[in-house]
Amino acid sequence: MSLFEWWGESINPGPVGGVEFGDDPRRAPADPTWVLIRLVLSCAVLVGAWILVFGHYAVEVNAHNVGIAAAVAFSYLGLAWLIRPQADFSNMGWAGGLIDNPFRYSDDLNRTLLFLTVVLFPGRLIADSLGDSVRLVLGR
Repeated sequence: MSLFEWWGESINPGPVGGVEFGDDPRRAPADPTWVLIRLVLSCAVLVGAWILVFGHYAVEVNAHNVGIAAAVAFSYLGLAWLIRPQADFSNMGWAGGLIDNPFRYSDDLNRTLLFLTVVLFPGRLIADSLGDSVRLVLGR
């Protein structure tokens, strides 16, 4: 944070997004057809990631490596399901976020929240589809 950002933010603070935790309570129950389609696509993505790690990079398939890969995958899916960052798009910097606003650091926070949203989005789709399929099977 530069001196200009500290000074500018104290004079005219910008809005900052936030982070919500847990499942989205506003989500409507999903249609069973879409749940099945999303489940198949999510399983295909997970199998593709498995093939990429253990096939393309020639990682030896043993219990230790499989355990590490499963732990990383489940951790990512858990974090993606748990953390829902929401950036405030009205304060992303100059030129739609392409240029940093030298007089605010709140735009840096919003761009970080947007980056986290983009990084966690694929895991959120997979985690939501797995959760919806479990809810469908259990009848909830």
